[in-house]
Amino acid sequence: MLQLVGDATRFVLAGALNTLLSIFVYQALLFVLSPSWSYALAWVAGMAFAAAVYPDLVFPGGRHAMTDRVLLVASYACVFLAGLILLRFFVVLTDAPRIAILATLACTTAVGFLLSRLILRRGTQ
Repeated sequence: MLQLVGDATRFVLAGALNTLLSIFVYQALLFVLSPSWSYALAWVAGMAFAAAVYPDLVFPGGRHAMTDRVLLVASYACVFLAGLILLRFFVVLTDAPRIAILATLACTTAVGFLLSRLILRRGTQ
């Protein structure tokens, strides 16, 4: 249980930084691209950050081989696709793409943690 709390705490801290990076990229790209393309490129930046940081710093002692990083990126790609659908839903619902990203990130963050932990802690507990 203590490991779960530590993982969650580190994930929230690294995730906050990753989220700020993603929001910055998304908001900046909205000046020249559609919400969907802005979201996609923001996720690419976030996936690169996650692959570089999460295995060693968020889930220390967990799996961190290149194959684990590839699985992590693949899981984030799946979460991205779900988030893209959610973003479109929230944009239609609110007609506010700059706000819709916040609801989308709330949903994808929880799923991202669960998948990341499953991948990087499998067989190590």
